[in-house]
Amino acid sequence: MVHVSETWIEPHRIERELLNEIRKAKQERDKERVKQCVKALVHQYVYYGEYYKLSSEKDPYLAQKLLKKALQYQNDHPIAHYRLAHLLFEQKQYAEALYHFQKAIEGNPNEGLNQTQTIIAHLYTCHCALSIAKEAKSEAQFLMDNAYADYDREFVEKYLARVNIDEGLSEPNIYTKKTPEGIKFITEEQFFAYEEHLQPNEVLLRVTHRGYEVIYQGQRLTLNPPSFYVLACIIGSDGYISVGDIYDKLVNSSVELHINTVSIRQHIHRLSRRMPFWDDIIETHSTGNRAERRRREGITYALLCHSSVVLPK
Repeated sequence: MVHVSETWIEPHRIERELLNEIRKAKQERDKERVKQCVKALVHQYVYYGEYYKLSSEKDPYLAQKLLKKALQYQNDHPIAHYRLAHLLFEQKQYAEALYHFQKAIEGNPNEGLNQTQTIIAHLYTCHCALSIAKEAKSEAQFLMDNAYADYDREFVEKYLARVNIDEGLSEPNIYTKKTPEGIKFITEEQFFAYEEHLQPNEVLLRVTHRGYEVIYQGQRLTLNPPSFYVLACIIGSDGYISVGDIYDKLVNSSVELHINTVSIRQHIHRLSRRMPFWDDIIETHSTGNRAERRRREGITYALLCHSSVVLPK
């Protein structure tokens, strides 16, 4: 098997290595090895699909291409369908987005969306269907308004009376806000205005088109995704949390990361050196060789992201 290192590797190189492994395994008729390599390949496609969808190197075209490749190898992968659906929705391809949201909701016997993602997928399914219906009604109305149109007006008007499309519905701007009080949905306006009203003791973690940000008392840093999620686990914990606890939170969530306990320690070390306010917001407690961390007493936080972003539990 190909073992992917914790450092950033160009995705096409990983793809080539895994495809080569699959070819060799097929030649050797090693079905279990083929299965493992295909699973690893799908994981890579989904991981980098998310990266190019959300990071500072945002590339929706490449993200879409990678997610479609994942579905070529596993056509019932719920997260691949879910993320692809969001990309298609942003492009106003409502019929395709609707299909992929429904496939994401269906999942498969071994994996599915988490509860938050399932709710969001249902909401977007509703909006996709309504958008398609509104477009169809608008086209029908255009044809009916044509002075030269030749159709049975009485017959059509009977069907028109049955159609009830809420013209006030607009495209959803669903964002998520996670605080010590829990998770709630907010509007796009609230998402972008939140920073203006930060409290002096409040840490803001935010995922935008610019990347993964942490903001505290006017200081702003952009982090790589693994460091961001490690920090989110520490900030979001109600008590002291160990490296092992962070690892468990991340691997038991739907977050696609190349991470282990060694790399988590490395990310914590880099964060403590890069963030000038680390000691102001994070408290460390050591017992022997074991170190645990939590947000300092009196510090609060808000984690803001688009609803399609997976949060650690």
